[in-house]
Amino acid sequence: MRSGYVNDEQKENYVEFKRRVREGCMRGDEGFTNATMLEMGERVGYGFALKAALQEVKTKYVCVIQHDRCFMRKTPMDEVVAAMERDEGIKYVGILMRSNLHYIETFHGKYGQKIMVEAQSLSRRPPELMLPVSDYGTSLVAEKLCELYPRCAVKYRQLRSNYVESVTYKK
Repeated sequence: MRSGYVNDEQKENYVEFKRRVREGCMRGDEGFTNATMLEMGERVGYGFALKAALQEVKTKYVCVIQHDRCFMRKTPMDEVVAAMERDEGIKYVGILMRSNLHYIETFHGKYGQKIMVEAQSLSRRPPELMLPVSDYGTSLVAEKLCELYPRCAVKYRQLRSNYVESVTYKK
């Protein structure tokens, strides 16, 4: 689907999904309060679609949540806004997920040490976002999930071990 190729069933599902979003926006359903659906006339990709949407925004802050992502724990929106209010140099806050946990190492491998140092100098770790382990990152919740879903346990524990040893994790 990322390449724009879909079968008939996927197309029908997507058309139905868009219809429901459009109707939710028109009715102002929960999650769609004060929302507008901006539909592109052709496939332009995520980046250009986001750019078009951001040109329509009139608010000071924007929270972009892709339709195929879900937050598995409390999301620190108050803390993000507080950090951005305190430091106007913060223009973007990314939420870590499995696919980008090791992004720093990937970036380093792709672009080298010189660019890596420059990128790190441009990155900030505001105190508002130094979040308590009890709320964000506790392994107790994950271990309970591993008990419920044992097939995921080995993969989770390996991922966690790799992440804890990574540059991203270190402060």
